[in-house]
This record gives sequence, structure tokens and C-alpha cells, in this order.
Amino acid sequence: MGIYFLETSNEVGGLNTNRDTTLRNSTVADTDQLFIEPDVDLVSQFETIESHNETDAAIDGVAVFSFDRAEGTARVVFFSPGFAAMVGEKNLVLGQESQDIFGPTKVQNRLAPIFFQLIDNPENRSLALAQTLKRDPHSALPVHVTYSLLQQSAANGQHLCVGLFRDLTKESAESLLDEHIEVVASLGRGKTLGASCFQLCKQLEAHLANSSQCWLGIRGENGSVEPVVFGNCEIGHLQGIFDLVLKRATTNKPWAAHVSEMPADIADKLVGDGVAMLWIVPLLAEHQQTSFWEPDQSDIQGFLIVATDSMVEPQEPQITLLTQAASYIATEISEATQVAVDNYRDSHDELTHLPNRSLVLDRLSDSLASLTQDAAISVFLVDLNRFKSINHVHGSHIGDIVLKEIADRLLAAVRLGDTIGRISSDQYLMVCSSSSGELDAAAIAQRITNCVSEPIYLPDTSKLTVTASVGIVLIEDRTAAPASILSQAESALSKAAAKGRGCYAYYDETLRQQTDAKLEIEEALKAAIKNDELVVHYQPLVDLRTSKMVGAEALVRWQRPGYGLVSPIDFIPVAEETGLISQMGVIIIDEVCKDLASWPKVSGRLPVVTVNLSAKQLVDDTLVISVVSALRRHDLHPRCLGFEITESMEIVNPTRALETLNKLRELGCRVAIDDFGIGYATLDYLRRFSMANALKVDRSFVTGLGVSREDNAIVSASVALASSLDMHIVAEGVETQQQLEILRNMGCSYAQGYGFSKPVAVEKAMQLWEEQTLLLEI
Repeated sequence: MGIYFLETSNEVGGLNTNRDTTLRNSTVADTDQLFIEPDVDLVSQFETIESHNETDAAIDGVAVFSFDRAEGTARVVFFSPGFAAMVGEKNLVLGQESQDIFGPTKVQNRLAPIFFQLIDNPENRSLALAQTLKRDPHSALPVHVTYSLLQQSAANGQHLCVGLFRDLTKESAESLLDEHIEVVASLGRGKTLGASCFQLCKQLEAHLANSSQCWLGIRGENGSVEPVVFGNCEIGHLQGIFDLVLKRATTNKPWAAHVSEMPADIADKLVGDGVAMLWIVPLLAEHQQTSFWEPDQSDIQGFLIVATDSMVEPQEPQITLLTQAASYIATEISEATQVAVDNYRDSHDELTHLPNRSLVLDRLSDSLASLTQDAAISVFLVDLNRFKSINHVHGSHIGDIVLKEIADRLLAAVRLGDTIGRISSDQYLMVCSSSSGELDAAAIAQRITNCVSEPIYLPDTSKLTVTASVGIVLIEDRTAAPASILSQAESALSKAAAKGRGCYAYYDETLRQQTDAKLEIEEALKAAIKNDELVVHYQPLVDLRTSKMVGAEALVRWQRPGYGLVSPIDFIPVAEETGLISQMGVIIIDEVCKDLASWPKVSGRLPVVTVNLSAKQLVDDTLVISVVSALRRHDLHPRCLGFEITESMEIVNPTRALETLNKLRELGCRVAIDDFGIGYATLDYLRRFSMANALKVDRSFVTGLGVSREDNAIVSASVALASSLDMHIVAEGVETQQQLEILRNMGCSYAQGYGFSKPVAVEKAMQLWEEQTLLLEI
């Protein structure tokens, strides 16, 4: 027998060791070719564990196994003197296969399934169970073993696993329970639900009987019981056992079932594994754990099953222990399930179950952190073209079907390791962690647009076709910020949408300059809000029957230092994108109310001034509070203040928007629908926001009056529609006498436009109000 020595020196647990270690090996020269050799420091730790425990008898021996995953075989590569004594030195050589040490007769003695669980489930850092060592053909030694994975696959596909052995003939298994908890904890035990339940099952095996196996199954979403701790039993067979006992469950107490009660295929398998009896314990919902349980399967969270080779049914001490263990596991499941549900809801879209905006950006951050040199990440922002019209024409329930179908298609289109999430009502974000440049990104973008454009079949057998625009960003800089990347993707998406439906575009240098300009405007806007640089101008509203001014539309302007008066078209879109619009809206409403408080009265009344609202303001819970506060602060009646909503704006949450507008109407404020006629579904919009007092016909139709037969027809129909709904009609963009006469003949009540007056500062607006008569400037 060849012998070689490892000189070791290490400090473990406060103990110094410096001694020769004898390793027995029948063929020393071939050892490194056959299996992994344990690290010198690890060997020292194992020896220290054993020597440290000689006084308290927690560990009697240590062995290290090299496991070949492909072959499913385990060989001994290290054993301590204590382990050699347990097996018998004449029966043990280095490089020996485990089956020659444990013997193949007992299911729980097979190491391959144990090592597979350690390798495939990293959260189970340690497994504890009862086994038997084969001392000779006529005797066996019952032991309790704690296994841990030391090293994942080496170059030759081997894994190192250590076993800490305790001789069960010295004391009863019951006295070992707490001791082995400490041993497992010292090696690092997983803290997840699965890991803690696994450890409990293994401790139960050691406590109940040497030949026991504990299996644990938990109810899944589909109602069946899914194995989570299955020892050496095949999952398929165990699945069948769990489902069978679920059907037969009639009590909340443990009961015993002979294997002959199982279906033939399952019974044969159990008998072959040496199982004679199953002790079955239901895992009950917390409210049923202490009460008499009447058959209601909804209360069963799963089952704890003990498989034993004995025909003896569980006695009172064992029943008590199993009941307590089941109660503990059920409580752990309830708490872990609730935490998992809460976490899932916080990080996933409720409709499509895809990751939400927050989770996708987190995963983008992770991808950036792991980005290596000469690698790239590609990000795709997918926007469904004209999705709003689907909701308006077909209803939101059809819109939901479309969104879920597109989500499924995009999920199928991503590659392994990629992320796809829904980040807004009709937008999805895809993060591809590996990209080889524009050609690769183009192929992915084409795959996206192709899968989206496939017909979607609806429940009534009709079908819809949807197209998508895609914005692409290629990232090579790992320091890039996810928020900036998303902004770049939005810029690329705008470029793609401008090319037409079903197109894609890259973020490039031109877009970068535009993005930088946008960011510069954002910062300047923040300063503008702080420094009171926003001013309000007013465009008069004229009664066409009397040519008198009756109100005005409030329009915000930015008096930017060094730039002069900035048009809203240059900063309102940025305010919308960044969310600054809500803060600006509060300032504008207060400014309008302050101006109106000093506005001169004509014939005892004030004009009605309307303020434009954005989609974000409509779903802001503080909007109505801000309006009430401004009215009270400046002692104004609500009928002096009105609000305009743009018919073409996309409202993410129509229900909340409707609630907001109804509250404003209940206050006494006016509501007008602006830009009427240019939206996706005009009539549906009217029906949805029927509380409006007025319709404002978009200037694009008024410009064509007297020139375009179609525009004449649209404006005439709008006037008739408003009249039938008891709404006022306002024509925007009136500039010529011909337009004015046509509108009067159609019965249009009110108008505004450059022909009467451009938007003017408050002082000029007050002057026009006092003059009252406002004739068309020809």
C-alpha cells in the first residue's frame, strides 16, 4: 500500500495544527489523473474539526469524495483516521468507490443523488441524513452524515464533496439533532425556504430511524403538489405519490399507508428502493393547524412524507414530532410565499407578468456591471404603433389581449440570458447582454418587428394586425447610467417612428446631441421654476355673435435669461417627459388665479380663463387640491377657471383622469376638449369625457374653411355634434374674414386666433378685456 504525506499548517476555530497527515492510496502516481485532490488548507480544516470534536463527540470521522457527474460515481480522495476506524482500515483505500464503503442496498446510501442536489441547488449548501457504513459482509455501522460541496466542477468535470460522520451507536439520534444543526451552521447553511426545509427533513431522517427518508411537496399554482425535497426518489414517481395522497386526504393528522395501496408502477418502484410504509403528514394553512379539519383541499399546502422500510406505524412521540415539523414548514411556506408574492408584484407587470420598468432597469444595471472589454449590450425599446386606437375602437379588454399576446411573442423572441419587460402602457424594453454590433442588433430588431406584426386572433374569431417601432441603443461603456440609456432609446424610438410603422432606428451622434440639448433644457427648466422665469400670456376668446371678448386661454412662456421669450413648443415636451410638467402646472394655475384676482370686472363679471392640462396632471392626485388651494388663496369663484384637455393626448389611466375632471366640474370649473378632430377616436373620447362644457375644433380644419370641402364638412359636423350634446363650440386659428363668416353661418359660438389677437401679456389682456369689442384684424 503506497503512502504519501501532506505537510499542513492552518488555524481553524482558534486551534493551531501542524502535523503530518497520512493518506492511503493504492496507486499514488495515478491519483491526480483519476480525481481531484483536496486543497491542503481544506484537509487541515477537516482534521481540525475531527480533532476538536474528540472531546465533545460531535464528529467521529471526515471523508472527502471526488464526484464524477458524467458517470455518477464517487471516489474517496481523503479520509481521516476516525473515518478509517469506523469503516475498518483493511476495508478502505484512497480512490475506492463509495458503493464499496456504503453498500448499494439502501436508497439513502447512494451518494450520486445527494451530490447532484448539492451541485444543482447551490442554496442547499449542506445535506444531513442517516446512512450505514459497510464494515464487512456481515456487519454495518449506522452513521449520521452532513455533506457539503467544496468545489464545483474542475477542468476534468470532477466535484469535491466532504462528509462529516457521526457514529450513531454511541448515542441516540435524538441527542444529535441540536449538535448537527450547529455543525451544519458552521459550514455555512442556506437560508432560503427550500434550504431550511431540506435541512429539517434531513434532521428528521436522523431522528426517526436509520432507514427513513423524508419527502416534502408543496402545492403549486396549478393545484398539484410539486416535490421540493425528494431525496433519492425519482421526481416523477414522487409527483404521483403526492397527487394521490392529496386526493385521499381526509384528516389533519398524520396517517400511515402501505406501499401496496399505491398504484402498481409506484409500488414496484418503492419496493425496489426498500420502502414498505409511508407516514403522511398534511401541511395545513395556519388557520387550520389547531382546529379540527374538515376535508377542504384548499387548506392543504402540501405534504411531508416519511418513507421507511419498517411495517410499524408512527407512535405518539413520532406523531408529535412530525406534526410539529409540518407546522413549522407550513408556517415557513406561508411567510415565504407572501414575501415572494409581494416581491413579485413589486417587480412585475400585473397584466403580462413581465418584469416592470424598475426590474428591467435593475437587470440593465447588472448587465452593465458585468460588461467586459470588447463586448457590448444592445437595448431595444419597442413601441406598439397606434395602440391607443385599439383601446378606443375595440375596448380595453381587447387591448389587454393584444398586450399579453405581444408580451408572449417578445418573450419567445429573446435569447437565453436576455431580459424583456413592459415599462409603460404600450412599450416594452429588451436588454440583450451580448451583442456583436449593429448587424446583430438589426437581426434582433427585425425579429421583433416580424413577430409583432403577425395577425392576432381575437375571441370572436376576428383578427388584428399590430406594428411596432423599435429604438436601438448599443452600449460598450460599463459606466453608462440606465436612465440615460432609456432616454437614448426613447430618442431612437422617435427617429424610428418618424420613418414609418414597423421601422427601427439606432441612437447615433445626431440623437446624442439632441439628447444633450434635452438634458440641458431639463436642468435649465428646474432653475426656471426655482427663479420664477415662467410667465403666462393670454389669448382672447371671442363671442362670434357679439364680437366681444368673453374669456382667454392661458399659455405659458419661458422668459429664459440670455434667450428671451421661449416658445412652449421648445420646452413643454421636455417638461412632459421629465415629469416637471406637474410642478409647472401648479405654478401656472396659481399665477392665473393671482392675475384673475386683479383683473378688472366688466358688467360685474370676470372672464373665464382656461388652463391646459397634460396627461400626467390628469392622473396626479394633488391636482384638485392645488386648484382648490389657489382659488381660496386668491378668493376666486371656480366658474372663472377652466381647464383644457387635448383630444390627441395619450392618457395612461383614463379612469383616474375621468375622476379628476369630474371633481373639477363638481367644483364649478369649466372643462373643454381641445384640438378636437385630430385624435384617434374622436367620438369615443366625447363619450368618455361627456362632462366637458366645450369643444375646440383644431386649427388644421379651420384653416381649410372655404378651400376644402372636407374641412367644411368636418367643422359643420362638429358644430352640430356640440349643439346636440349641449356643448359650446370654439373654432381655433381664425385668421380671415371668410373663415369668420363661414363659422357664423354654421352656428359656431366662439373663436380665437391670430386674426383677433395673438397671446399677450396679462396687462395687454386686461386692456382688451376692458375694451370688450374685438374685431377681426384684416
